[in-house]
Amino acid sequence: MRAKELVPIMAEIYGVPFETAFMIDRSLSEAGLRAKGRGRSLPEMTRREAIIFLIACMVTLKATKAGQEVQPWLSADGWINDEIEPGDYPSEDYAAMGLEAPQEMIDKDAAKGPIIKNYYMQEVVKLLDYQPADEDGLPARINMIDCLLAVCDLLEDTGTDAGHFKFEISVSHGWAAISVNERFSGGYSEIRFQTDAGADDPVSYETQISKSAVVYGDALLALVVRTARENGGRS
Repeated sequence: MRAKELVPIMAEIYGVPFETAFMIDRSLSEAGLRAKGRGRSLPEMTRREAIIFLIACMVTLKATKAGQEVQPWLSADGWINDEIEPGDYPSEDYAAMGLEAPQEMIDKDAAKGPIIKNYYMQEVVKLLDYQPADEDGLPARINMIDCLLAVCDLLEDTGTDAGHFKFEISVSHGWAAISVNERFSGGYSEIRFQTDAGADDPVSYETQISKSAVVYGDALLALVVRTARENGGRS
């Protein structure tokens, strides 16, 4: 579906005034974040472009500057943020008691990778070909846009209830999170993302009011049914 057709549909679904939505889209186009096309040859809006439009609607303070304001979120990287419970990593239990775990146990725990509590989040991560850690043992980063595309793929392929998913952005603090809360399939699971700007002043988290925007999986499902799956993967 072309932008001029899709934007007003999305604006109505997301509750964004039409005029504001078109200004946001125009700014994204001028910033090179949506293909313009030439003459009568107007390209279909890609799923990635539609996701960027959704994020812009969530974070933009001035519609005519959407192309600039959305930029930090395009490179926001994240990591699995599930809480570790007793028994998840036995070597952690040793450390909590002030003891050193056997090396075999440490190696076995490291091979597990990040704990992902929820089945649906496990399936999302599989679509990303996520590698748990690098050679230094540091968690591999997950790009936020790629992760949202993976959620869309899961919704499209499996018919998973979109209501399980939540996407939240703290505009003021520079972080975002994709979470799943489904008590019948493993409880709560979260991937949290951080922009470079938000990481500069972590102290402000405790003192400043967090201005945030939230959408649920139905917002992603709305663009899934109107856009084509991305070709060539999400590298």
